Amino acid sequence: MAEYQFVDELVKEYLTFRGFTTTLKYFEVDLKNEKEKGFRVDRVVESLNQCISSYDLAALLDNWKHFENHIFSKIDPSKASSVRKLESSLLKLYLINCIQNRQSEKVKQFFEKMTPELQNANEWKDWFALPYIKDPQENQTFLLYFTRNWQDTVMISLHNFLMICFQSLPPPRLADCQKTAARIKYLKEEIRDLKLKLAKAGYDQDNQISTGNLKYMQAPPSQDIMDDFFLIAQETEKRDTQIRSIKSFLKTFTGQKKSPSSLPNNNSSQQLSTTASSTATTSISTAKPKQPISVNKAPLKRISPSVGKLSLTSVTSTAPAPHPPRESVREEVLTEQGNEEDMQNSDSKDTKSVVPRTSTFDLLATPGTPGNQLLLLGQEEYHEHRSSVVKLEVSTAGYVASADVSGVIKIWKPEASSHPTTAATFISGSPVSCLVWLDERRLLYGTNKGQVRMCDSVEKCLIQESGTTPLTGQPISVLSSSPCENLFLAASTNSVVILSSKTLSVEKVLDVPEVRNLTSAVYNHNGALVIFSTSLGVVGIYDLHRNEVLASWQGHDKPIVTLQLTPDETSVWSLDKAGNFLQSSLLRPGTKLWRGTMPTMDCELVGEFALSPTGDHVLVGSATGAIVYRIDNADNEGEGDSALPGTTGLGATGGLTDASPPKRGQLVKVLGMKAETTITTVHWSSGDCGILLAGGMDGSIKISTLLHQ
Repeated sequence: MAEYQFVDELVKEYLTFRGFTTTLKYFEVDLKNEKEKGFRVDRVVESLNQCISSYDLAALLDNWKHFENHIFSKIDPSKASSVRKLESSLLKLYLINCIQNRQSEKVKQFFEKMTPELQNANEWKDWFALPYIKDPQENQTFLLYFTRNWQDTVMISLHNFLMICFQSLPPPRLADCQKTAARIKYLKEEIRDLKLKLAKAGYDQDNQISTGNLKYMQAPPSQDIMDDFFLIAQETEKRDTQIRSIKSFLKTFTGQKKSPSSLPNNNSSQQLSTTASSTATTSISTAKPKQPISVNKAPLKRISPSVGKLSLTSVTSTAPAPHPPRESVREEVLTEQGNEEDMQNSDSKDTKSVVPRTSTFDLLATPGTPGNQLLLLGQEEYHEHRSSVVKLEVSTAGYVASADVSGVIKIWKPEASSHPTTAATFISGSPVSCLVWLDERRLLYGTNKGQVRMCDSVEKCLIQESGTTPLTGQPISVLSSSPCENLFLAASTNSVVILSSKTLSVEKVLDVPEVRNLTSAVYNHNGALVIFSTSLGVVGIYDLHRNEVLASWQGHDKPIVTLQLTPDETSVWSLDKAGNFLQSSLLRPGTKLWRGTMPTMDCELVGEFALSPTGDHVLVGSATGAIVYRIDNADNEGEGDSALPGTTGLGATGGLTDASPPKRGQLVKVLGMKAETTITTVHWSSGDCGILLAGGMDGSIKISTLLHQ
C-alpha cells in the first residue's frame, strides 16, 4: 500500500517543518518496530517466516496476537474461522520445522507452553504424541505436513488472506489525500471540457444554461438491470406514481362536464380502469355519462416502503358497473376528502408513516427523510429471558451475550435461515451489571456484589472468579477489555482497577480523582489510552503507560449514561440522562464538535445508545421501542468547530480554552422498531448488513437486520 508510505513521508516532513525533533525521532523508531511493515504483505509474511525459522515461538505468538487485535478484529466476523485455521497451520508449521531440524527441545517447550490452550481442540489431539514418535515424517497422520506442497500452501494462503485484510481496512482521511486531489483535478478538467463543448455547440448563449438550469438537457433514464433490493428501494417513487394515476382516474368522474368529442374512447377507459384496479382493494365501478356519482371518502394514509402499495377503498355510482368488482389485496386505505380542488391540493399535504396495529414491532420511515438508506432485510425475536434484559454484547464470532436482572446470561447466535439458537446458559447468584467479551469464546461479567467472573462459551463452563479486590461489595458499573494485552478495566462507584484476564488478579489501581464515579470507559485501538466518562458529566482521556489523565473536560451538566468512539477514533460521542448528545474531539481534547438533543416528543428516552458501523446513525431505546436517528452534520470537524468556554485539556496551550459554542446539529428520525415494553439496552453490530439488537423489560430481544445502502 504505497499511499501509507507517502503519508509517512508527509508526517516526517511536517514534523521536521514544525521542529518537533523529539516526536520525529520516536516516530521513526515506531516505524522501524511496527509489525504491519507499512502494510506490505510480503514483508509481514517474511517476518512470520523468520520467527518460524529461528524457533522464536514467543515472537510468533506476539506478532499473531497483534494482528488479531489490530487487523483481524476489524474485518467481517464471518472470516473468524479462517483466522483460526491460519493460526493453527502456522503453529503446526513451526513444529514441523523444529522436527526437520532436530530441535526436539523446542518441540517440548512448545507443548509445555501451548498445552493449556490446545488441549481442548480436537484437531490437536494427535499432535501431543508428536515428540514421542521416532520418525513422524513417515507416520500417516503427519505425512502430509512434511511435504513441501503443504508448507508452500500455508504461506500462500497467509499472503492472500493478509492482502484481503489490509485492503478491507477503512483508510484514514489523510491516506485518501492523493485520491481526493486526483478526483478534484479530474472533475475540474471534466467541467472545463463540458464548457468547451457547450461553447462550440452554441448553447452558451442559452438563457437556461446561463442561469445554471441544465435539467431540460438531461437524457431520459436508462433501463438499468434491477435486482430485488433496487425494486424495494424504489417503492416510494412507485407509490407516488400510483397516487397520481388514481387521482387522474377520479377526476374523470368528478371533473367538469366535457363535450362528447373530448370524452376518452373505450380503449383508453379500459386501460385506465385496469391501472386503477391494480391498486384498488375493493370494487371500482364506472358510471353512465351525466348521472350523479357518489364517492366514498376517508383520510389519506401512507405506509412505509417495506410494507406494500397503497390502495383504494371504493368508488361507486348509481349506474350499473360494466366491470366486476375486484378483491381487496391490502389492508391500508387511500381515499380523498373534498371536491376536485381538494384533490388537486392534496399533493402538497404532508403524510405520516403508519403501521398496521396487528404487528408487535414494525419499520417506520419518517416522511422527508431518506429512509431507504437503511433497508430492512428481516426481523426476529429472542424469547429465552424471563426478566428485564440489562446488557447486550456481541463477540467477534457473531455470538450474542445477553443478561437479565435475575442473573441469567444467554449465549446465542442470530441465524438468517432459522430462529436464534442458544449455545450456552450461565446463572449468576447476584444480578449482572455489565458484560464484555475478551475474545470469541471467553466472556467476562460483573455483578452487583463486586464479583468478576470469566466463562467459556464453547465449553459452557465457569473458568475463573476474581478474589478480594477494591471492588468487592460494590456494584461493578464498567467492564472494558484491552484490545492488545491480557488486561481489562473494571470500575465501581469509588474504585477503578486494571485486572489480568489470565488470573483475574489486580495489576494496577487507578487512584486519580478525575476517574472516580465512572459511568463508561473504552480502550482505543492499541490499548494505550482509556476514554472515560463520569456521573459528574466529565469526559476524559487516561494514559495507561504514563498513569495520568491527559485531558478532561466538562462535557455535560447531567450524569453521562454512556459513551462510544467514532469508527476512526478521532472523536467520542456521549449521552447524558437529560438526552443531550455530544461529540467531542480527541485530537484536540476539550473541543466540542457537535451538540444535539434526543427528541423526546414521542416517548421518554431511556437507556443507552449505539452508533452505526459508519458512525452516521445512532440507535437508542425508548418507552415504546428502539429508534434510529440520522446524525446531520456530525462530521463537520473543519473550520468553525471550537471548544466551549470552560473546557480544559492538554491542547496547544495546555490550559483553559475560550471559544464559541459547537455547531448544533439535528437528529432526524429514520427508523423505529416498535415494542410492547420499554427498551432497556441496545446494540448495533458491524458489517454492511448490521444487526440491531434491542432488549426489553419483558425479556424479549428484538433482532432487526438492516442493509446500509
